[in-house]
Amino acid sequence: MPTTSSIVSKVASIDAIVDEIQGFLRAPTSSAWVDHALGDLSTLLIDHANCEYKAAATGMSLITTCTHARSAASTPGYWPSASAGSRGVSEESADGGEVEAI
Repeated sequence: MPTTSSIVSKVASIDAIVDEIQGFLRAPTSSAWVDHALGDLSTLLIDHANCEYKAAATGMSLITTCTHARSAASTPGYWPSASAGSRGVSEESADGGEVEAI
């Protein structure tokens, strides 16, 4: 993973980085917000760490859910037949248990 110094050295100036970020944002960042954030950097970093933790937990949950869905989808009878109608119809799986068709 590249370090910040190696990334910055590849850019003409820090202004180029700021310009790229400002071009990405839909609205300019208020200078009052920047001043407040810089005045309490530890809270900003803790908040950011909490957001990263939540994103990681959501990713792990999706991996678990998708893995379960993939194995359930391979169960005969999981997918509704063409005549089953709309979503939410329950069908019997190969092992006799009921599976909700999606």
